[in-house]
Amino acid sequence: MPMCGKPDSSHVPLSQSPQPHLLFSEPEQRSSVHLTPRRQRLSA
Repeated sequence: MPMCGKPDSSHVPLSQSPQPHLLFSEPEQRSSVHLTPRRQRLSA
């Protein structure tokens, strides 16, 4: 298992990620959809 070769995205900590805001954007959008019934009706 080459540790120094190419780092896997799963092994890279969120703090060292190039764009951490993208990682949080997905869960935030999903949670907002579950919290807001209006979006559920539109997506349904």
